[in-house]
Amino acid sequence: MVMKIMRRCLLTCWIVWSVLGTHRISVGHEGHRALPSTGVTREGNQLLISDAAIKAIEMQAATIKLGDLQQTLRVKARVELPWSGQAKVTTLTAGKIESVLVKPGQQVAVGQELARVQSLELESLQSELLTTTTEIKALEQLIKQRESLVASGGIAGKVLLESKSNLQRKRAQRDIVSYKLQALGVDSAAVARLLQAGVLLHSIPVLAPVAGTIESIDTRPGQLVESTDHLFDIVALSTLSVVGEVLEADLFQVLPGLPAGMTFAGRPNVKLAGRIEHIRMKMDAARRSWGVVVSVDNRAGLLRPGMSGRMAIEVAAVDRAILCPTAALIETETGSFVLKRESKGKFSRCPVQIGLRSRDMVVIETGLFPGQQVVSRGAHLLASLFDGVSLPKTVADGRTTRQRAQPVVTTQSSATRAWVLAAKAEVELPTSRKALATSLIEGRVAAIAVRPGESVEVGDVLAEVESQRVRNVQLDLLQASETMRWLRGEVERLRPLADAGKTSTREFIARTLELKTHLQAVAGLERRLSLIGLESSLIGRLRTGAWSDDSGARPVSGRIVIRSSISGNVAGIGLKLGQLVHAHDSLFEIQDTSRIWIRALVLANEADRVVVGQQAVATFPSHPSLRVNGKVVRIGPQLVSRERVLPVWMEIPNPHGFLKDGMLARVQINAPKLPAVAIRDAGAK
Repeated sequence: MVMKIMRRCLLTCWIVWSVLGTHRISVGHEGHRALPSTGVTREGNQLLISDAAIKAIEMQAATIKLGDLQQTLRVKARVELPWSGQAKVTTLTAGKIESVLVKPGQQVAVGQELARVQSLELESLQSELLTTTTEIKALEQLIKQRESLVASGGIAGKVLLESKSNLQRKRAQRDIVSYKLQALGVDSAAVARLLQAGVLLHSIPVLAPVAGTIESIDTRPGQLVESTDHLFDIVALSTLSVVGEVLEADLFQVLPGLPAGMTFAGRPNVKLAGRIEHIRMKMDAARRSWGVVVSVDNRAGLLRPGMSGRMAIEVAAVDRAILCPTAALIETETGSFVLKRESKGKFSRCPVQIGLRSRDMVVIETGLFPGQQVVSRGAHLLASLFDGVSLPKTVADGRTTRQRAQPVVTTQSSATRAWVLAAKAEVELPTSRKALATSLIEGRVAAIAVRPGESVEVGDVLAEVESQRVRNVQLDLLQASETMRWLRGEVERLRPLADAGKTSTREFIARTLELKTHLQAVAGLERRLSLIGLESSLIGRLRTGAWSDDSGARPVSGRIVIRSSISGNVAGIGLKLGQLVHAHDSLFEIQDTSRIWIRALVLANEADRVVVGQQAVATFPSHPSLRVNGKVVRIGPQLVSRERVLPVWMEIPNPHGFLKDGMLARVQINAPKLPAVAIRDAGAK
């Protein structure tokens, strides 16, 4: 009561000083007696204010209106180059750089020739292909001659069968050499010209895998290079990513698909708009923030990776709502109200229910109508005359800062003594719900089939890795399979002849042993390709000789498919197209966040009360309205030495993926208090 009287006295003195300073005397109004010493009178829930007092406190009124309102979250942002806009270029074979055909900064198209590489392997394969083609033509002529001789009885049919078998073998050898040339980067048209007209190639072209700008060149004419050397870096700036840094406390407001506006410090006249494509699943531990990604069209070249700016995310919006200035709103523990103008100099306390709010405006659900007027400046000063309302820390602009509701730790009463409050807790992903996708062999990234944050199922293709070693093993299997089929035909041809005594038994036995050796070699190559990760269907086509399927695709591609081992979301992509990867490198991380753990740290003096199976409740600073029930599923075997706390894990559902690895939490465990234990002296009975 004393504080209330003192507060009113101070307010009265301040108003009187303001009135005297302006040499004005307050006058009576509305039939009331003049109040020259104050100018303000309270009558119940109403205030009577003189003109002099209104001018002294610089009070202003605003009109309630009907309109649209957007709640905007403003965060820092930066421009990044997406994974799809980067590529590294390598050669498919070792050799010497004959010429470099582009310059740094030059624009290139997909498939454009960047350089030429001279290779001894190229010369050797071309020579082998021409020799094999000549032998095939000679065998075809020989078979025609022997067919006529067999018909006239001049030679035995065995000789003709041997010639046909050799022709089949040579044709298979020609096709395999053609595949090897294409594996080096020679296109099928060049191979056809070589077969038809004998046009030799003196170098292998290095082609651009994507369209973009040459960022750097790491090779020179005359330089010796290996198939693992990076020669060019290409960046595509036509589409860029703007990444906003959303703090943990604000993350619950942000969802994929929300509209966002972007401005940039280096481009003050550029304002872009887009929608949130995805929210990154990994936290920036230093800032405790998550990146929200918006893709923007940059074909005009206005932005560059590395630029900083601001992102305004429209987290909520309402249409045709009753709007009131935020400065007019007075919030107390019992509710919110405004000072509504009833008539000249007469204002009443009007309770309101509020909805969506922004920095300047708030939606009024009930209590006001469009056209009514409320005090927008000086409202908090006048509201302090009512019981239960105190002045804000600053009333210079008539605004107060609204703090986000946070879970409050209260002292446990006798009714809640069974609850154990964890000292610290955070979200953790169970080990069974996190998987890495790796390559089992060295190669370069030929294709990336997913985007960050994309949902995948078990067995979905994530990427393809192209490897010269895989291609060589495929060709070895193809050649071994062709030889095996030829040997099987020879054994079947010689078996009846050997049984009839018309051919040497030694030749039949030699071919049989050779067939068994090749069968073992084929089986070994199949196992090797299967362990590497080659599709079983491709292995079967190589073994049976079905070199192309219905679509014309050939099995000798040298590509290994990287698949997801669990269902979940792609947590991030750190790859570039054409990047060299090594065996057992982690290429992707897949996270299944449908169920999560919360790792809570319980104080040592309460650790004995916690057992597996007890009920627990979790709340989250990042999601103030979220309250999740779960059970204790695991208890650590020992205390954390430094903090003297026991780690305890509870498992909860997370069907919408709102909770992410690393988020802070607050956990209460329903653990009954242990009864007191009497400790007897060692000598007591």
